[in-house]
Amino acid sequence: MTTERKSGIDLRELSTWRIGGSAASVYFPSDFTELAECALRISESGSEYFLVGLGSNLLFSSELVDVPLVVTRGMDACGAFGESHLARSVFAPVADSAGSPERLLYVEAGAPNTRVIQLCIERGLGDLTCLTGVPGSFGGAVAMNAESVVEVMHENMWLAEANRETGEMSVKPAREHTFDYRYCSVQKSILGAVLLRLHPADSGETRRTVKERNEKRARKLPLNWPSAGCVFRNPPRDSAGALLDMAGMKEAARGGAMYSERHANFIVNVGDATSGDVVELMTLGKRAVWETFGRSLQPEVKFVGRFDEEALEYLHTNLEENDGS
Repeated sequence: MTTERKSGIDLRELSTWRIGGSAASVYFPSDFTELAECALRISESGSEYFLVGLGSNLLFSSELVDVPLVVTRGMDACGAFGESHLARSVFAPVADSAGSPERLLYVEAGAPNTRVIQLCIERGLGDLTCLTGVPGSFGGAVAMNAESVVEVMHENMWLAEANRETGEMSVKPAREHTFDYRYCSVQKSILGAVLLRLHPADSGETRRTVKERNEKRARKLPLNWPSAGCVFRNPPRDSAGALLDMAGMKEAARGGAMYSERHANFIVNVGDATSGDVVELMTLGKRAVWETFGRSLQPEVKFVGRFDEEALEYLHTNLEENDGS
């Protein structure tokens, strides 16, 4: 079934920040085949498009967003490999070599990390506790190499992808991708689903580990306000949050956006914040850290839609390289 284009979607509903205007063109595929069809159809029209999972690291413009959006949150199936006809179909090329079926999990790109971890606990499987507390979808976690999950799993993970231009589907082992801090090269294609080979683990012990990590995050992070997590990447051998804190950015505010008093690398939406409020705060934070410590922070969030081009150019500029030229 072909996925219909929708318009007038309130982007606040697609963002954990609860920030954004409306979207001119949005697609909600329900499975990998529809996802590939969307990619092909949009590419044939000559348009660029943007993939959206659960919106946990995105800042949508508060103006009309006219770039087509492909939202994968409807592709949220996850379960035992052997119990899913779709999983067996998608990963048929590697099923025989992947190992014992009881150790294999099938996870679609839009499945929330919380659900995947819970499934691991229920089935007595380990390896993914590194994603405890990480918001968003599993596909987003892989694409961003959140908590180094690709490095952890690269010998035990296969990725079902679609070519961005042709929609052609293929399956690759994760080890064929390159990965780095907050990056996996699967971003160059479209991730539809993942096959995981996991090790047995004691469910009680895993549950305790997950509980302790969640409690620690709750103590440290401003989880009571809408946010997108950390707004800046950690510089090499340093902490963006610590630098912003020492530069005096905690509780600095513009409009409805504020640097959290709990964690200075979180900008929270405390009341109808706009994308412009967030960009202004990020600019102030980057400038304060540069002027105080000579360190150049780089955005971790992705910007979708129309923004002040000069402000975005400044946010993405490596001031340390410019200073040394």
